[in-house]
Amino acid sequence: MSIKEHIQKVDTLIQEQTTHVNALTQLLDTENVALVNRDAEQLQSLNSQKTNLSQKLEHLTQQQNTILKKLGFDPTRQGLQSFVNKLSGPTHKNISQHHKALADSLEQCQQKNNINGQVIAANKQSIARALAVLHGQTTTEKLTYGPSGETRNADQGNSLAKA
Repeated sequence: MSIKEHIQKVDTLIQEQTTHVNALTQLLDTENVALVNRDAEQLQSLNSQKTNLSQKLEHLTQQQNTILKKLGFDPTRQGLQSFVNKLSGPTHKNISQHHKALADSLEQCQQKNNINGQVIAANKQSIARALAVLHGQTTTEKLTYGPSGETRNADQGNSLAKA
């Protein structure tokens, strides 16, 4: 494969990665709705789709890294940026635009993933509080007095079944 063909292949891989990252971002939007609605069935389906896209992205990245190595660049984000910076003319302009689009898509995807992580954390806390109530516990460390006047942790209260 010639250098020109390697350059074209890297450009094609960047565009394919952008397409898959955008699809992943859309899945994260759908996942957010499913998380808010606590739709376990849809979350399982989305997880499978996200795994599939992640595997495709990994494969594309491996192909890109192989080409970068062949061209003498590190198989990293910095190596890809160095590769793009070494290009000139219309080739540089096109690949630079595609690379920026990929970087922007990745940033948006990361933000949506972080938001979904926050929703998951909030749901987890809500479930933990509900379980604590069901077990007759509170979520804060407070001292109370027992029947004989001794101090005890509020977490040592009776469960609802015993109350």
